[in-house]
Amino acid sequence: SVQDNVLVAGEPAYQLVLAPKDHRSLVGQVVIAVDGKYGVPLRVQVFARGAASPAFQVGYTQLSFVAPAPANLTFTPPPGATVDKVNLGTARSGATHGTPPAGMSGFGSYGEDWLTVASFPQKDLLSSLGTGSASSAPPASSPAGPGVLGGDSQQVIGALFGAAKPVHGSWGSGTLLQTSLVSVLMTGGQVYVGAVQPSVLYAAVGHTTAP
Repeated sequence: SVQDNVLVAGEPAYQLVLAPKDHRSLVGQVVIAVDGKYGVPLRVQVFARGAASPAFQVGYTQLSFVAPAPANLTFTPPPGATVDKVNLGTARSGATHGTPPAGMSGFGSYGEDWLTVASFPQKDLLSSLGTGSASSAPPASSPAGPGVLGGDSQQVIGALFGAAKPVHGSWGSGTLLQTSLVSVLMTGGQVYVGAVQPSVLYAAVGHTTAP
């Protein structure tokens, strides 16, 4: 559908609205503001189902439609540098499709469209947080250590996962964390993530396929 026109970064834009019909999706709607003159997307907002404010948004705050200066497109290699010119079209045509990148072993997906669920080894989640368990976190004053997050962020993430609850069913047992927009299921060895109701995660257990 289309919503009322808005101003984004001072530019008049019309808003396209995408809304899943399946109630199992936690996404209420995705609103894309498109510049009315040039057709350039200026802002994307993602709303959780039933929410009045976006859970996530990214967009321009300042924008000018002007031609870039020629100097911006000129590159002079420094003395002694070697330059290799690559035809990207040729490079892409020779790529192998359907093969997961190196280091992506254990990653998979289930479902499609709004109900897509991604799965990956739980050890990868823990290593990215730099913590030994999903429910622990270092003090706010500690460094990030081997993880990618700083101390404050790790503490917030640790508290978030600490709110997860045990769940079980015919699919097995695990720990469920649910927010207004995302559900996360940890089964002890694998993590399942999606903007879906928990029932979709349960159905994904043991049925994910590698990309």
